[in-house]
Amino acid sequence: MENLVFLLIIGILAAILIPSWSTFIKNLRLNAAQSEVYQAMRQVQSQAKKEKLTWQISFREQNCIFQWVVHPATFIVTNAVCNNLDSTVQLDEETTLQEFDGVRSIQFDYLGSVKQPRLGRITISSKSAG
Repeated sequence: MENLVFLLIIGILAAILIPSWSTFIKNLRLNAAQSEVYQAMRQVQSQAKKEKLTWQISFREQNCIFQWVVHPATFIVTNAVCNNLDSTVQLDEETTLQEFDGVRSIQFDYLGSVKQPRLGRITISSKSAG
């Protein structure tokens, strides 16, 4: 009887804690992806100032994986080796960056300023939790 009560208590605690733990892990992954995108944006801005050229960061989704790459503005993204974000992360519908051939990009000029058109917004979300 005591073992049954013990197992019942463990089962109740597991039912309460597992969803919370899952949400915690999803938030950690989303925050890590957000940080990675932010650092990549800073990297392209720094590279543009350092090289005194127009550089850009491009985002795309390939094989259901959100990817990014930093490159000179004259570089063709389709041939690039991209960095993958966590496979549980996606580019959200609220993203307002202009899209051309499935690639969204932001250009920085030689001063490190965003070139026209306006910057827009990058929104990422978890594939499973929104």
